[in-house]
Amino acid sequence: MKEKEEIGKLIADARKKKKLTQQELAKILMVSDKAVSNWETGKNYPDLIYLKDISKYLDIDLINLIVDKHHKDYSKILKILFYVLMVILTTLIVFLLTYFINNYNKFKFYNISLDSKKYVINDSYLMIDNNEVILSLNDIEGDYDYKVTLYYLNGNNKYVLATKNNYKYIKIEENLNNLVYFNKDILNNLDKLYLEIEYVKDDKQVKENISLIFKEKSINNKLYYINKNYQKKKVSDKVITLLNNNGYVRSDNNTYIKNKDNLTLEYNVIDMTYSYTLEENNMKYMAYYEVDNNIMHYAVEYQDVIVEEFTYQDDKVSCLIGKCENNKELMDNFFKEYNLVK
Repeated sequence: MKEKEEIGKLIADARKKKKLTQQELAKILMVSDKAVSNWETGKNYPDLIYLKDISKYLDIDLINLIVDKHHKDYSKILKILFYVLMVILTTLIVFLLTYFINNYNKFKFYNISLDSKKYVINDSYLMIDNNEVILSLNDIEGDYDYKVTLYYLNGNNKYVLATKNNYKYIKIEENLNNLVYFNKDILNNLDKLYLEIEYVKDDKQVKENISLIFKEKSINNKLYYINKNYQKKKVSDKVITLLNNNGYVRSDNNTYIKNKDNLTLEYNVIDMTYSYTLEENNMKYMAYYEVDNNIMHYAVEYQDVIVEEFTYQDDKVSCLIGKCENNKELMDNFFKEYNLVK
């Protein structure tokens, strides 16, 4: 391939062979003397519009030389772009592999409930990520001062993680790289975690063991994953609008509350739970509804004593305390409020 100087020399030699001066060639091509001089000294290539006339008057195949030269330049550019693209692609692959190795199956979030029709535990969860483990167990609904023990059962061996008298909540936070309460076996066998609940009833010591149920809400077991809590937050935009339009007031980032006469309503848009508390004529009506699971726990108190209690799940009512003869009326009143914001 020819460089600018070579092409310029070819033009000059052909001009001299035709016994033309630069001025005469410039006049034939209708360009300036300087343009011809710049071509012959290799400062510039002739513009493409002059190639045909130069080839014609000087009897040289200049078009192919120029085109080949430009083709060579473009080839170099394409090669450079190809190498740059390969570097970017390689870097991206390394980044994704690193992310995958460091994060695959490393973040887990579980909602916790109790395998019991008698006891209900609300807003409880287990979170495991690259750095830490957080277990949060909130209040257990009931009438007694409970002593609660959280333990892991491995065969006949009972490993106690935490114990609390006058139980309100248990919260365990620890570094995943320096586990004190938990160990790898426990985290891999959550179905072996239990609560032991102790209380005094009619001057008798009562002790019950209940297994914990861990329901997976978010887990990154793919290279790309959707955090279900975030997805749920997006889905609840319509719910938030309905809450705002029906007199609910935002109390924190997640919870909206409405007070109506003797009725208190509370909606958690992240956990998707709805609470209903009505007080009238010395009676207290309380409902806790898991929206996603369509599960309700309903209790009726008279002077701080539960006189009626039932659960509602899969369109089936299970009576726990009392005759539950008016459960349809109670549920109709509940859903009358809930249907405004669902």
